[in-house]
Amino acid sequence: MQKACSVTVVVASKVHIVTGRSFLVRTQQEGENYGLYSYLLLGSKASDETGRKRHLKVIRAYLSRDTTSDLEKVFSHRELNVTYLLLKTQTRELVSAESILEDYDYPLAKLLLSALPGNHMDGPFLVTSLVPLTSLILKSLSQASS
Repeated sequence: MQKACSVTVVVASKVHIVTGRSFLVRTQQEGENYGLYSYLLLGSKASDETGRKRHLKVIRAYLSRDTTSDLEKVFSHRELNVTYLLLKTQTRELVSAESILEDYDYPLAKLLLSALPGNHMDGPFLVTSLVPLTSLILKSLSQASS
């Protein structure tokens, strides 16, 4: 006679997390005290038109989200999942997915991806952390040079 077994897992949270988008320029640091930090990472430039179209589609979906600065008018930082897209420069002219893709900071994305286990070449990847990833990278680099 076989016995049936089942498990129910319930995760309860008193904090509702709302996702917003923000650009992260290489010369900037992430904001402080967010509930979550997410990063839309492209491991490398697309090698063909299919890959380029995939990257543009992901960026367009990203742009459809509310900005973190708009959400901060209603929600506290702890209630926000800030989702960063990495750029080489901060400019108001980046209004299309195409212009954003041209200004995407691939070297910074590769640096962030290098901190994760496994091989991450193309992407796109959505990486989420409780703390800013750049602080983990800088801490790791400073410990390695000691």
